[in-house]
Amino acid sequence: MAPKHENPKLPERTATAPYNFVSVPERVVSFPDRPGTAARVDQSVYHADSRYTGWIDVELTTLSPLYIRGGLSPQQYEAMERQEKNPADKTPHLKKLRNRPEFFHTGDPDAPVIPGSSLRGMLRTMCEIIGHGKLSPVSDQALVYRAVGDTSSHGEAYRKELMNELPGRKNWFEPRFEAGYIREDHGRWYIQQAERLNSADSTSPTYARINNRLIPAKGLEAWGTGRQTYELYVQCDDFEFKKVRGGFVHIKRANVKKASTTPGPDLRRAVLAMTGPVPKKASEAVVFAPDATKQKDDWIRIPDGTDPADRRDLVKEYLDQVTKTGKHNQKELLGSDQGALQDGHPVMYVMEGDKLLRFFGHTQMFRMPYRFSPRELLPGEHNDEGRLDLAQLMFGTVRSRGGGAAGRVFVEDGRLLPKQGNVWLPEKPVLMPKILSGPKPTTFQHYVTQPQPDVERGRGLKTYNDRGQTTLRGHKLYWHKDKDLKRDAFEERALTEEQAKESQHTLMKPVRAGVSFQFRVRFENLLAEELGLLWWAVRLPAPGEYAHKLGMGKPLGLGSVRLTPRLTLIDPQARYGAFVDAAGTTLTPGLEPPAEHANVEAGAVREFEKLVARALKLPEGTRLADTPRMRQLLEMLRWPGPPPAKTRYMNIGIDEETNKITGTNEFKDRKVLPDPVGVARGR
Repeated sequence: MAPKHENPKLPERTATAPYNFVSVPERVVSFPDRPGTAARVDQSVYHADSRYTGWIDVELTTLSPLYIRGGLSPQQYEAMERQEKNPADKTPHLKKLRNRPEFFHTGDPDAPVIPGSSLRGMLRTMCEIIGHGKLSPVSDQALVYRAVGDTSSHGEAYRKELMNELPGRKNWFEPRFEAGYIREDHGRWYIQQAERLNSADSTSPTYARINNRLIPAKGLEAWGTGRQTYELYVQCDDFEFKKVRGGFVHIKRANVKKASTTPGPDLRRAVLAMTGPVPKKASEAVVFAPDATKQKDDWIRIPDGTDPADRRDLVKEYLDQVTKTGKHNQKELLGSDQGALQDGHPVMYVMEGDKLLRFFGHTQMFRMPYRFSPRELLPGEHNDEGRLDLAQLMFGTVRSRGGGAAGRVFVEDGRLLPKQGNVWLPEKPVLMPKILSGPKPTTFQHYVTQPQPDVERGRGLKTYNDRGQTTLRGHKLYWHKDKDLKRDAFEERALTEEQAKESQHTLMKPVRAGVSFQFRVRFENLLAEELGLLWWAVRLPAPGEYAHKLGMGKPLGLGSVRLTPRLTLIDPQARYGAFVDAAGTTLTPGLEPPAEHANVEAGAVREFEKLVARALKLPEGTRLADTPRMRQLLEMLRWPGPPPAKTRYMNIGIDEETNKITGTNEFKDRKVLPDPVGVARGR
């Protein structure tokens, strides 16, 4: 049985977020759960005796502003590439081709179109959740994290990776990490060890700390091709325990006593490796010169997934966590989008045993990969590529050992209905949304199940290191926000010249609330259970008011839409039995559904719910809408959504544009996110 998530009961342990999760199903429902049903179907013929073919006409009405960015023509795309690659181009960021604010269209910018691919993605996600399908795709790369000042058990586990705490002496640490230099040889990466402070002592350090006051203000010569690395000559004190943070912590290390840009008596060659601005940081690291006694055979190989004896890909795991945007990003700091992965660049690293590299980074307390990838935390059925769930069978998939499946559901573009007047926001059609960064799955207190959420200050919470004790929370969705979004979703202030250069800002031209589109969902050879699932995903046949989410800006409240469907079935044999009339001139029109199909939606829904009930072994009479997962989904889709205070982003306590502390960091104590039902109930 998969580990269960418990909602926090204490207000001080309760987190808020504009997103939440529909939990991972313990059992993946597929057609082996219906005796005698083949998982795949021969699509060269219509199976009118046992399957349904037809379409669903859907009217979509926006309940909040909706935005889907327009595409570029081939010529515009080529021009954008030239612009992006030209270092001499001085076009302001917000006026670059990548930031064209137009809504998606197919020729007329004043006739917005919702692409069928976006609608298909929305409906497939609903079918995956409602159909108790696999949570996929899920990364099989371990996430990388850093928890320097974290006082929870998570911080303790991180520090154990990098430092040994002396037995019986709390907060007395001896570092496990060493220093060296990245080396590249024939496309493979290595670490060459640095010299030790005392060459005769294998336990002496390969680096030292230098107080910022001792760093020469002038005359620093660059080291290698990276930025913020400089050649330096230093004299160090003894390698011993020293007070840190006023004596609260003791760390064994050597400090620089004297530094110069030129050689001198009692000075040794080193490299100053500056790591960028951090509030209250008073020192930097110096790495002693490369150890010339270490030849290539002695260098430490960085696994890249090509070695049969070590399938880990630490190169990819490192590159995936190199930040390339935002203030003080690592690409700008280190002079490369590969971060410290440059020949000759100084790095810190830690070993696991004598020969196995655990990880590396350009700072002392560098980011570390978790022991398990997100995919490794999933229940076994979710990683079984030989078994296809209902959504995979209906929409198609190539992710299968058994050869995949061709799709039988096809979604057309959403076209604007006529006579709606001005479809854009009336006062200011082009707006700048507030900055949204990517998902932060390393916020484990939100993204993995927590069986003990009320533990003080997050001590004992589960992470990606705890396979078997936790699993992923599930499908991530965003809450609806029924209010004037202008203040909370869009920037009303004018940007400074410096802010205008930041690459996170963009422009959009959303359609206003109350605009209607129409699209068609075609389907072929669907079993009654599959048609019932598709109708469930479109119609949401449960008591209450619900809406779907679509497009960009969902965390800000954009993209809430209501769907109104109408089903049409066809008899393929009658429809295609004759293509012309008796005179041989007129195509035979499509036939209306027979009278006995008038209530097919309700019957199909019943068959689908029976399939789920058998697979999950639900008590007789249990409605699908009343099961825990469906209650979570319906709360996420309920219109108009919870009060804004329950679905706001928490404050991280630092202004990302100035890197200054601005308030309380609400993430500090690792508050836990309740499930959707818990949020709706205020628990």
